[in-house]
Amino acid sequence: MMARVLLVCIVLFDISFSLIAQSDDLSTDLLSPVNRQMYLSGTFGELRRNHFHAGIDVKSQYGRSGDSLFSIADGYVSRIMIHPSGYGNALMIDHPELDLTSVYAHMQRFDRDIQSLIQQLQLQEQSYIIDFHLSPDVFPVYKGQAIGQMGNTGYSLGPHLHFEIKRTSTNWVLNPLLFGYTYTDSVPPEMHYIRMYGLDHERREVWTNKYNIKRYKGSHQLYRDTIEVPADRAAVSLHTIDKSDGLHHRNGIYRLEMYVDDYLVYSYQMDSFPREQTRALNAHLDYKHLRKYGQWVHRLHRLPGNPMPLYPFIKNDGLILLTDDIAQKVRILAYDFNQNESSLEFYVKRSDDTARYTYPKGDFYTLKYDEDNHIKDDSASISILFPRGSLYSNTDFSYQVNDSHKHGDWSSLVMLNDHYLPIHQPIELTFEDLSMEEELRGNAFIAEVTKDRIKAHVGEWKGNDYVGKVSALADYCIMIDTVPPAIKATRFGRHANGYRDYRFKIGDNISSGIGHQSLLIEAYANGLWVNATYNPVSELLVIQTKDLPPGQNTLTIKATDHFSNITLWEGDYSK
Repeated sequence: MMARVLLVCIVLFDISFSLIAQSDDLSTDLLSPVNRQMYLSGTFGELRRNHFHAGIDVKSQYGRSGDSLFSIADGYVSRIMIHPSGYGNALMIDHPELDLTSVYAHMQRFDRDIQSLIQQLQLQEQSYIIDFHLSPDVFPVYKGQAIGQMGNTGYSLGPHLHFEIKRTSTNWVLNPLLFGYTYTDSVPPEMHYIRMYGLDHERREVWTNKYNIKRYKGSHQLYRDTIEVPADRAAVSLHTIDKSDGLHHRNGIYRLEMYVDDYLVYSYQMDSFPREQTRALNAHLDYKHLRKYGQWVHRLHRLPGNPMPLYPFIKNDGLILLTDDIAQKVRILAYDFNQNESSLEFYVKRSDDTARYTYPKGDFYTLKYDEDNHIKDDSASISILFPRGSLYSNTDFSYQVNDSHKHGDWSSLVMLNDHYLPIHQPIELTFEDLSMEEELRGNAFIAEVTKDRIKAHVGEWKGNDYVGKVSALADYCIMIDTVPPAIKATRFGRHANGYRDYRFKIGDNISSGIGHQSLLIEAYANGLWVNATYNPVSELLVIQTKDLPPGQNTLTIKATDHFSNITLWEGDYSK
């Protein structure tokens, strides 16, 4: 067991942020984006996959698309986004006098004049997918102006409005409820369980355990009064959700506090955050627990490399210093935005035993979260760079190289161990001295290999080295893609008037990543561009027959993947 020497570039690391950089008075008189009572299926700051939820989700009134949407203040349409995934059909409206931008996502339809503009932009770009930034004079709007209808487009699990407010000048997203919007919620948060951690003097985790929480006479309690931890330091995380009146949605909480012997040591409050740091969600939650069990828990302690300014007060990063003869009282409070409160109280002390840190087997590298960490392995012809800020805490890291893996046709398979370690900023992988023919180099990529898929990461050639960036510890090798996409007509006939739409299944051999998400799909009728929508999740292309030109025509579908592999499909129709 030996710690191998790193090539380290030491750089001073400063994670300081202005805690609430948006300390302005937010009591602006804004209109609601819907003309009725709000019901929320998602709250601001909820824990989501690799990000904090940047807005609120307003439920459809009757469970279907069509609720009218309105501009919350005077301003102008500053951005229009049409995409089959993500925010779907979305608008951004800048409100210059307020230094605010409002965001309306997953829309079903737009106002007629906005829709006309969108059609012009799509025809101009000859693409259904558009992302346009508009100047203030193109489409001004007034407070209360109808802008379209609520929908279910993009990555959406039901009709709703994803609504955001952000500070235009800083790109910090703000909790919309701070502006006076109300919703009915008299239900306090639910607490389901806590996780306790024992840490050594270097803050390495040496012990952990889960303790379920029961409801008893309206209060939350553990099944035991005192928790004994075999370490000098303890930390806590909490699984908690919030529900509101009459709704089944498991929403996020607004504020957390933890007291030790009646002294505040940790607080968390979801008022605003810088969007560019949203991936630090993986530092706020227990990432390993999420990956293993699919459950979200809030850390009531801060990892040293967590850059998020979400903690109005924190002492000793929320760690509890333990003694073996004194039990310390811990009290945790959880609040929703309407200040409904739940609490949990228990005691913690040091046990007589001491848990020891388990080092990785074999050779390993000790990586520092506040330094550049460069690993160079000449024997395997690889190098790995963990840049400063890519980790949330110091960690011991190891990897393996497999030369006989079935995917390793162009390189060894590099297995970056500890898949439960979150990465904040991408790490850089270099596969060195590759012997690849010049004509294949444009089809090369770094393949993230799992049991059921291959995810592609595109890098660049530097001589005979291929360099790329990845955002997860996984298994990687170099592969090439020379296989074109596949196109299959699932609804098509020669007489277009007999169909509402034509449908085509279009997929690529790379099941996720750039080879799947970045398919360029074009549709033409006798050489004229035709508007078509493609959903990369269902791999379904839909063409409304009303959008097809009349007469005898040849419909052509062209699918091009990221590596310029092309498939053409043609069929004749009449209309």
